[in-house]
Amino acid sequence: MLVDDGETAKLTLDRNLAHPDPWARAMLNLMSAVQAENNGDVETLQYRLPLAMAGFREIGDRWGIGTTAAAMSTLDSRQGRIEEAIAHLQESRQLMIQLRAVDDECFALNRIGMLRFRLGDLEGARKDIETAVEIAERTGSAMSVAFGMFGLAVLTHHEGNTPKALVMAYQSLAQLSTAPFSPPQVKALIHCGIATLNMSADNPIGAAQRLRDAYQAVLASRDMPVAAVLATGVAEYLLARGDAAGAAEMLGSGVKLRGMEDLSDLDVRRVAGAVRAALGPEDYDRHHGSGRNLTKDAALAQIEIALKIKR
Repeated sequence: MLVDDGETAKLTLDRNLAHPDPWARAMLNLMSAVQAENNGDVETLQYRLPLAMAGFREIGDRWGIGTTAAAMSTLDSRQGRIEEAIAHLQESRQLMIQLRAVDDECFALNRIGMLRFRLGDLEGARKDIETAVEIAERTGSAMSVAFGMFGLAVLTHHEGNTPKALVMAYQSLAQLSTAPFSPPQVKALIHCGIATLNMSADNPIGAAQRLRDAYQAVLASRDMPVAAVLATGVAEYLLARGDAAGAAEMLGSGVKLRGMEDLSDLDVRRVAGAVRAALGPEDYDRHHGSGRNLTKDAALAQIEIALKIKR
């Protein structure tokens, strides 16, 4: 089985959600929400996050409020509410500054910058991400430096300098390897980003290898929203190979993996627009619907097939 749905952990959490201690209840609701987000279970995520926030606000736990606000920003952005997402991240950042939680502060700043990019504010995006990198370099956080460098690579590509962006993206991957701990999700996202840059540079072979590396990181993380990012990259790769129907199905499988559409993701919108233009609306909707109807295991298996990954 490719997908670990965490049923044992979920049952353990569910049994304790009525814990008599208010901090424990808030934390258990947050843990349940985080697990649901990783599994693409949007219904549980939407139910548990507000309960966690209400609990942490009631007792005044700054770390809990900031962490939950950051999680809420992700849900906001996927639903197209980018301004609300930025507001949640700004609250999270201020609380993390108070707590001197540097990595969390840098994460918030990087995310704010990338959301400003989605709004078309490149100057504001670059300012936020450069500030995050400066903080991370000053405090010696290799992981946060790497994540910020990758964000700057994305902006550089958007500004028209793809060769420089590729150099920066590979540098961010090398920087990540120096971190004492780096979540596989971050590694997967950087590999996916490099694949996108390679596709733009007309290097599908290089893109395919980055996507295969991303797939291995996805398996290590068991993070379904990150798997959905990978599915978008694979869809672009399939389209370049002339398989528009497979690309549409792959985009649909990304929705299945994530548990919802991502209405503000620029790569999803760009690739979906190209695939729809290649197929026409009716065929696009039919193949996209087929992907959405897959199980998560089947969706991941389709990625293996598309990338010719041998198990």
